Amino acid sequence: MLPKYHQIMLPFLKLISDEKKHRVSELGNEIAKYFDLNERERREVLPSGAQTVFDNRVGWAKTYLKKAGLIYYPERGFVLINSKGKALLSENLTEITPNYLRRYDEFLEFKSPSISNSKTFAKETIIVASQENLSTPQEALEAAYRSLNNEIIADLISNIENCSAFFFEKLVVDLLINMGYGGSRKEAGKAFQSTGDGGIDGIIKEDRLGLDAIKIILINGTELAEYMIETNTGVSVVDVYKIKKIDLDYFQET
Repeated sequence: MLPKYHQIMLPFLKLISDEKKHRVSELGNEIAKYFDLNERERREVLPSGAQTVFDNRVGWAKTYLKKAGLIYYPERGFVLINSKGKALLSENLTEITPNYLRRYDEFLEFKSPSISNSKTFAKETIIVASQENLSTPQEALEAAYRSLNNEIIADLISNIENCSAFFFEKLVVDLLINMGYGGSRKEAGKAFQSTGDGGIDGIIKEDRLGLDAIKIILINGTELAEYMIETNTGVSVVDVYKIKKIDLDYFQET
């Protein structure tokens, strides 16, 4: 079972406790061995497909340790433990949690910039009362995206179920055109004929030249809604969020 990012922090710190420089990529392999992860678990990717879940969690474990001032980067791609990190290990903890890291002003500044300048009482209150989300920020973002997507799918299915057979045929034609089939709406529309069975059967051109033809088959409502979202059929874009990261090559001096 894949460990959460906070469960990786203590093994990460222990692996570099020899006070030598460690390459981050090699640490990932050592941590995978520590948790006895198999190849399938190592290859599991985030819903976006941009990164493996394990690498994402190792990356955030490293980031949180760095923001708490427990490790530092002596050079690109390497990490070193410092005196604060060694002191933490001497406490013989069984796990490092984000709440635990709030004892460090650097981490508090990272998580809540305005809080670090407040009174000690406020910090203590947060340590007691805060309920941390133990997903990485990217996992939380993608989970929120999936939740919103599921809501849209449910709304689309509800609207589709209430539309007329004629409108449903138009919807399917629009969807196929947006997927790149049929050439134009006029050409695609000619290919459809109602059969009265509550579904749609027909032939549609695969391309504008009509070199190939494909059979239209029934799919379930969820699949139809997913295709509609993917092709912006019956939905519109409200907001676009771009996730960015530091371009380390830019800062590499030659």
